[in-house]
Amino acid sequence: MKFLEDYFIRPVLDHTGYNLVNTIVYAAVLVIVLFAVYKILVKMNIKFDTSLWLDLLPFVFLGGALRALQDINFFGFLGVYHALFVTPMIYIIIFLLAFAGIMVSKYIWKNFIRYFGIGLAITAAMLVLVNARNPMALVLIISVAAISYAALHFVLKYSKVGIMGKWSSCNSQIISAHLLDASAAFVAVSVLGGYKESSVFTSFLFSQIGGWIFIPVKIAVVLLALYFLDKDNKDDMAWLLKFAVLVLGLGPGIHDTFSAFIGSNIM
Repeated sequence: MKFLEDYFIRPVLDHTGYNLVNTIVYAAVLVIVLFAVYKILVKMNIKFDTSLWLDLLPFVFLGGALRALQDINFFGFLGVYHALFVTPMIYIIIFLLAFAGIMVSKYIWKNFIRYFGIGLAITAAMLVLVNARNPMALVLIISVAAISYAALHFVLKYSKVGIMGKWSSCNSQIISAHLLDASAAFVAVSVLGGYKESSVFTSFLFSQIGGWIFIPVKIAVVLLALYFLDKDNKDDMAWLLKFAVLVLGLGPGIHDTFSAFIGSNIM
C-alpha cells in the first residue's frame, strides 16, 4: 500500500506529476488498452476513417481543457473527487465519454458523437476563457508553435528527407499537436518562468539544457514514429496508433497552453 501511495496515489492527490515508476506503468497500460480498444471497435465494425478521427478530436481538446481548469482548482467543490480531472483518471473519463458517443452513434443516432463532442469542447473552452488571466501567454505559445511548424515545413520540403510526400492531413495534425506541446512547455518554463514540467523526460531535459531544445527533440521523435507507421503499417491498427500519438501531443499541449493562459503554475 505504501508503494501504491508513494508512486500513484499521492502524485494524483498532491499534483506532483509523474515519476519513473508510474510513467512506465501508464505506458504499459496504454499499450494494453489500445489493443483492447482495437479489438472492440473492429468487432463493432467501426470504420477507422477521417470522419471518426475528426469526431474524436473535440474529446482530446476537452481533456486538455478540463485538466487545465483543475490546475486552478476549478473543481475544488467536488472535494476529493477533483482527482478525476488529473492523470490517469482524466484519460479514463474522456475515453468513456468518447466511447459512449461512439455507441450512441452506432446504434441510435449516427451523428451524435459529432455534436456531443463539439458541445462538450465548446463548454470547456468557455470555462477556460472566463478564467483567463494571461492572454500574452497564449499569443506567445501559438506564435512559437506557428514559427516552428513553418520552419519544419520549409526544411522538409526542400531537403531530401523524403517524408513530406507522406504527410497526410492526420500526420500534419499530429506534428502540429506535438509542436504545440513543445512550444507551450518551452514558453511556460523558459520564457514566462514559474512553471515546472511534470513529465519525467521533459523535466530532466529542461534541467540539463536549454528549454528550446525540447522542440527539435520532440519533433525528431514524432517524425521517426510517423515514418515507421507509414512505412510498415497500412491497416486500422496504424490508424489507432497514430491517434494515440496525436493524443499524447494534443492533450498535454492544450493543457499546458491553457494552464499558462489562465495563470496556473502547473504544467
